[in-house]
Amino acid sequence: MARDEIDLERGDRSRASAERRRSSRTEKDPEQILDDEVRSQCSRAFEGIAKNRDVHDDPELATAVREEADAMTEGFVSLTTNLTFLRMPFIILLNLIITLLAFGRVGGILFNRFMERRERKIMEAQMAEQGFTYGPDGAVIPATPGAAQ
Repeated sequence: MARDEIDLERGDRSRASAERRRSSRTEKDPEQILDDEVRSQCSRAFEGIAKNRDVHDDPELATAVREEADAMTEGFVSLTTNLTFLRMPFIILLNLIITLLAFGRVGGILFNRFMERRERKIMEAQMAEQGFTYGPDGAVIPATPGAAQ
C-alpha cells in the first residue's frame, strides 16, 4: 500500500495522530490556564508601570521594570502555584493595578487640560481687567483704543 493511500480497515493513521496531537495541545489543565492568566496579567501590569514611569520622566525605573518583568512574572507564577489560595487575590490585585494605571493616565491628561484651561481663563480675565484682549491671530491687543500703548 502506498503512503498516501488510506487503510480502510484501520483508517488514516496520520490524520488520527494529528488530531490527537492537536487536541492534546489545545486542552490545558486548570493549573496551566491559571498560570497563563497570571503571566498575562503580570505582563500587562509591568508594561503599564513602565509606561507610567516613562510618562513621569523616570526612564531608569521604566527600563528596570521592563528588563526584570520576566523574572518577576515567573516568581509570581511560582509563588501562586505553591500557594494556590493567593492566586485569585493576586489576579484581582493585578487587574486593579492595570485599571488604576489606565484611569490614572487618562485622569492625569484630563487634569492637566483642566489646569491649562483654568490658567488661560485667569490670564484672560487679568488681561481684560488691564484693558487687553486677544486678536483673531492670538496676538495681544488693547481692548479699547488708547487704553495701553
